[in-house]
Amino acid sequence: MSLTKFLGWIHEHDAHYCVMPEPILKKIPASPDDAGIPLKNVHAFGWRPSARAEAEARFNLVARDGFGMTEVGPAIICPKEAGDKLAVNTCGVVAPLRETRVVDEHGAECPPGTAGELQIRGRGIMLGYYKRPDANAEAFDGDWFRTGDLFTKDGDGFHRIVGRLKEMIKRAGENISASEVGVAMREAPMIAEAAAVAVPDELRREEVLVLVKLVEGKTDKDMSPEDIKAHATSLAAFKRPRYVAYVQEFPRTATNKIAKSRVTLKDLDSDIVDLFSGLPVKKNVASALLPA
Repeated sequence: MSLTKFLGWIHEHDAHYCVMPEPILKKIPASPDDAGIPLKNVHAFGWRPSARAEAEARFNLVARDGFGMTEVGPAIICPKEAGDKLAVNTCGVVAPLRETRVVDEHGAECPPGTAGELQIRGRGIMLGYYKRPDANAEAFDGDWFRTGDLFTKDGDGFHRIVGRLKEMIKRAGENISASEVGVAMREAPMIAEAAAVAVPDELRREEVLVLVKLVEGKTDKDMSPEDIKAHATSLAAFKRPRYVAYVQEFPRTATNKIAKSRVTLKDLDSDIVDLFSGLPVKKNVASALLPA
């Protein structure tokens, strides 16, 4: 999607509603014409509260969060009258024909305000993944669909997302599977292991950093950042990593899985390279991407 053409399309088609990407606020400079945009309501999925308030003031519209998935459709909607709930970044109340619950790791419902996994049921959600019984067994608890996302639900029924159980990188409104990126990177013959992690980004909210361990005896001279960038073209454009760094060894869990959450700058065997510019990032940028 071209952000620079986005507002032109809105005017051209006299659109009154859309799902608006947050980066549009910084990508397109404010103009006196903004208040004349035909939009009345926009879904601002995952936006920061300050960005949502800015959009409402700039474009004279109502911007609200929400939550949904391919598997369940719209599940949570945020009413216009959400009021002070917006200050805590609510994504709304349960949608029609849906039920939600927030449960702990044992499947017991959490008290109001306590974080747990959001589960959803209701008419019209998917029956299951086609010919994937193992995936269905993991995805459902009875007739409740397990979203894999951590939520709180207050006493008034307003939901707030606070984290993710599933590994998903949210970049400029797009959901990116960290596992998919890692798998694609590992298809390169010189890459022994790879892990994609979400790192903060002012414009896109999150960016993709791929950590690469090369096969024994190979160095970044054999598989350069430019080579990794070229290899990443096997992924859809919005899934391609923005940054790359090399590691000699990954931190490990007790079961020998890569402990991505424990990776620090000290684990890196190179500078972090910005694949957009081809240059190493500055120290202050690196320290914002990974802990020291």
